[in-house]
Amino acid sequence: MPLALAWFWFGGLGILYLILLITAGVLTLRNRHMALFIIGIIFPILWIIGAVMSPKSRY
Repeated sequence: MPLALAWFWFGGLGILYLILLITAGVLTLRNRHMALFIIGIIFPILWIIGAVMSPKSRY
């Protein structure tokens, strides 16, 4: 039983982490922070920063 519980925590939390990371990456792109998105492929914390920043102006 402990092995199944470990799979639940690592598997379930891992899937949740990936979903939140993909959401942060998409929000970074929608806010027009292309450099943060590209560098965020290596350092995912930049996707979170880009997702909460205000959108860049168009001009």
